[in-house]
Amino acid sequence: MSKQPVRRRNREQAVTEPDESCLYNEWIEPERPYSQMELDALETEFFEKIQLSTELSALHNECSHTYRVKKNGAKFKELLADPEMRDVGNCSVCWKLSRTPRELKHLANDFIQLYKPETDIRKSFYDYQVKKTFYTWLYSENYR
Repeated sequence: MSKQPVRRRNREQAVTEPDESCLYNEWIEPERPYSQMELDALETEFFEKIQLSTELSALHNECSHTYRVKKNGAKFKELLADPEMRDVGNCSVCWKLSRTPRELKHLANDFIQLYKPETDIRKSFYDYQVKKTFYTWLYSENYR
């Protein structure tokens, strides 16, 4: 009895060429001020689009990376089982950085440094763009 290979949905996603990375996207200057409610709505819409948890995030003690986890992913399920234990498994940020092409690593590191987990300070359009770029790189881009 031969064992069938497991097909993973993530492996079937399109490959991102380094020159097409979201890390190279030009930033859009807002044409008007955005209210806190509008920024919350934009963020919620984006998180729903890429299926991020709005309430659970992982924190890795070794590298100090904090990030939201995918809904119904392995880390999400572990965090649901024990919400006090936020350091679950390997760090997705470090893993993704290790798979990022050399010519993009400096940009990825810049966004890792710019990204600030949720704080109680006022939101800005700039912060929204940083989060959007960070999570697009982390969860949506696939390199060879």
